[in-house]
Amino acid sequence: MNPQCGFVYTEDEVKTDEFQSYLASHTYGSSPPKLYKLEAKVWTVDEVVNLEGISGWTPKYVLINNGFELIHQIDLYELFDGIKWSTDSKGNRTKPWHPPREHNLDEKKDEFEKILENLDYKNRRLLIYQDYRRGAFAVWDNIDIFGMGEYHSKKGELREKISKHLEEEQKREEIEIEKRTAYNEVHGIEIPNFDTAKKRYNEFIKKDHPEHFIFDPSSNTGYDMESVEDRKRLFKDVHKRKRKAC
Repeated sequence: MNPQCGFVYTEDEVKTDEFQSYLASHTYGSSPPKLYKLEAKVWTVDEVVNLEGISGWTPKYVLINNGFELIHQIDLYELFDGIKWSTDSKGNRTKPWHPPREHNLDEKKDEFEKILENLDYKNRRLLIYQDYRRGAFAVWDNIDIFGMGEYHSKKGELREKISKHLEEEQKREEIEIEKRTAYNEVHGIEIPNFDTAKKRYNEFIKKDHPEHFIFDPSSNTGYDMESVEDRKRLFKDVHKRKRKAC
């Protein structure tokens, strides 16, 4: 990954010839990068409840790395469905698995207004977005609310820090890939290509497995995410593979 991919750009920066050249020449595999537009402004409640969600990932960590201040997060599964986080004896936060569903934000308009009033939203610029994932394993639906923080005052310093971190991560990843490849070759482990993985997945689905199953094509193994035993088995299998690859 190019370190510049970890930057948050202003609209003026996006319009520059330098950025447009970078955008045209850079790809993820064979796909061009996708721009996500986030607005920092004074919001109305109606604008918040009509947010168009970002599917599959969250900008949260990119924003934090670029100096924005996360001042509040609304967990919609907690607000709508009462599904709450808990903390174990080691201080780890966990939440029970639950099936994904869509939330009609307008149903909780009064609750959103109270939350925003506590943040003095009428008198400050905020960056607000909704992000969600409705997969079988990773399920979330949040509204994140950011203040501007140090984005403008320390932009250059923070970008240098991001670049250094991403370069170090790339080196670590290259070493891990070499280790995993060597292990797989010695033990005869097949890592299927996309077409093979898709074929195995389709064969699995044809056997009337409901949508709360997830499937690992590298081992032809399915996991029922509504089963506590299967979730434990998945956790063990993933960590077993990680230990073997080290």
